Amino acid sequence: PAPIVNVVMGSTNPEVTLQVPCEVAPGNNVSVTVNVGAGTSTSGIAVQTVSPGIFQTTMSDGTARAVVVRDDGSFADIGTAFPNPARRGENVRIYVTGLGATIPAVGTNNIQNPNADLVGRDATVAGTVLVNLNGTGVQVVSARQAPDLIGVYEVQFVVPVDVPTGNNVTVSVGIIPVGPSQGVGATQSVSSTIPIQ
Repeated sequence: PAPIVNVVMGSTNPEVTLQVPCEVAPGNNVSVTVNVGAGTSTSGIAVQTVSPGIFQTTMSDGTARAVVVRDDGSFADIGTAFPNPARRGENVRIYVTGLGATIPAVGTNNIQNPNADLVGRDATVAGTVLVNLNGTGVQVVSARQAPDLIGVYEVQFVVPVDVPTGNNVTVSVGIIPVGPSQGVGATQSVSSTIPIQ
């Protein structure tokens, strides 16, 4: 069974967000069966070792941008009355999925040790995480499973002091997984944008 995060009506079809069980071996084409009431549908999907994706939120102008948390714990937002963009030189956190294994391992439908922050034992991403702003690599401070969230990772990075500013600075997250795929280039997420001042 795959843990279901949510079910929503998309623009044309219902959408289900779920966690691919950790026990499913990468590289396999697996069958996914969805049961709703008396109806059943089966489809095949390829399971990758990693497949990064940036969580987004729709801001006041109707544009979807990356979910980014600033140093002070507030969300980076374009705002209308009170804009709150990320700032040059600050550490920010972006939320992604699909970064693969952690150390220590966290199983299906589980969160990392709830006291990890207190004892310094976060479930950190096993691979090498890369963040790009406007196509240029930036310093990654940490990459871990987000506290109390299943299948969500929190990547902290430094916004360079010379990065371009504006409401739509391009951001992407890449991962070089450990294991047999090592030595292969990073798997990149689809780009998103963040507001930076």
